[in-house]
Amino acid sequence: MPSRRIPVSIPQHLLPVLERLAAADDSTPSEWIRRVIEPRLQEVYHAEGVELAPALASGYVGVQLTPKNTWTPGMDVDAYWSAGCGRWVLGAESRDYPYLAMAGPSGVIEHVWHIDGWVLDQDTGKYRATGGRLCTENAADPTDAEAARQLIGTRLQPQRNPVRISRPAA
Repeated sequence: MPSRRIPVSIPQHLLPVLERLAAADDSTPSEWIRRVIEPRLQEVYHAEGVELAPALASGYVGVQLTPKNTWTPGMDVDAYWSAGCGRWVLGAESRDYPYLAMAGPSGVIEHVWHIDGWVLDQDTGKYRATGGRLCTENAADPTDAEAARQLIGTRLQPQRNPVRISRPAA
């Protein structure tokens, strides 16, 4: 589909920030917007028609990564795991759910893991995932395969908090 350029205004107080970001990449503000902002808007656009993730019988924890918190373009499955388990310290309720679903900035779930367990972080008093196996549609465990089929390619419920708890389906 051909694209059409439209004029966009930037609030005056943001212009110095935009100029600094562009200068750091040795580009103009327009080039920086074209290279950095437009691809992110495309991701959101492509996610608009994607079905929302369903509830699983066992429930799951969903985490949406963004450029602001840990996401970078081209992340592989190991980087998703590190970002999901290394940064996010989740509340005690998370221990009840065996699956961790990870999504990029668009909210579309990219990977699902069956969590081996949860460990208490002594500093925060919250739990984080420890150990797990990647779930695919061809997983040996039929429950893992079904979780992958139901979740991968669907979209987390939009909200400000990057962590979502999906309670078990009734």
